[in-house]
Amino acid sequence: MLVTLPVLAPFVIAFDINVIWFGVLVVKFIEIGLLTPPIGLNLYVVSAGVGDSVPFGTIVRGTLWFLAAEAVVLALLMFFPEISLFLPSLMY
Repeated sequence: MLVTLPVLAPFVIAFDINVIWFGVLVVKFIEIGLLTPPIGLNLYVVSAGVGDSVPFGTIVRGTLWFLAAEAVVLALLMFFPEISLFLPSLMY
């Protein structure tokens, strides 16, 4: 985030993309990144919590449903940006 957002922000503004919608998408991408190896911090936290009683592969397979749900939510947000912009639109 620290490297890419300062580079992408001027492009987002120049192409007149809603910055709130873009921010929501960035957060969803980060959530997906936390669930997928090799950076999957959440996987390693769960693995350290359960110790050697559960193999790491089992933990990864257990997150597949969550990844599928994240993919569905991400697709909905990309095709229907009004979902993430409904509440902010009430403030203007």
